[in-house]
Amino acid sequence: MNLSTNQQKFKAFLLTHTDLTETEINELIANSTEQHLAKGECFAEEGRHCKQIGFVVSGVLYAIATNAAGTAYVSSFYEPDQLVTAYKSYHEDITSCCSIITLQASTVLVIDRDALKNLLPPAYEKDLLLAFLHTRYLFADEHATELATLSVAERYNHFLKHHGTVANTAPKTFIASHLGASRGMLSR
Repeated sequence: MNLSTNQQKFKAFLLTHTDLTETEINELIANSTEQHLAKGECFAEEGRHCKQIGFVVSGVLYAIATNAAGTAYVSSFYEPDQLVTAYKSYHEDITSCCSIITLQASTVLVIDRDALKNLLPPAYEKDLLLAFLHTRYLFADEHATELATLSVAERYNHFLKHHGTVANTAPKTFIASHLGASRGMLSR
């Protein structure tokens, strides 16, 4: 099977983060589609069902949600070599509580949920979702620890060090929202 460079990146990710066999991975990749999303385009939309999971090849996406007080905030960023989906919506087939939007033009290899269910037994779909959860959990756990233990300046410096692509692309208001700070606090 001849794979494009983007498909090779996805295959390497799946070989590293899942227990899928090479044959299963090749079949999964063969059933993925490459989407080129313009800046500001939605990958998942709040209030709609998310029926896809994607692998970010290039570009940056962000998730924006609304808290109980009605304030919108940036809950996470998705950079190259990461899986992206509105997990709860995808997994439970319910409307999404967040929107996932491109921060810049992005390329994503996308697998439709229904195609995935027809392609792989439930255990393998679960394996792919576990890879998503594992990578997102590590980021979420680290982020929660940072919010609780570091000053705004320390959080910002850590963000710059570990998320340079996002830091060079995202508006300061998005970064501030993600770091639990005001834009003015980042300017100081």
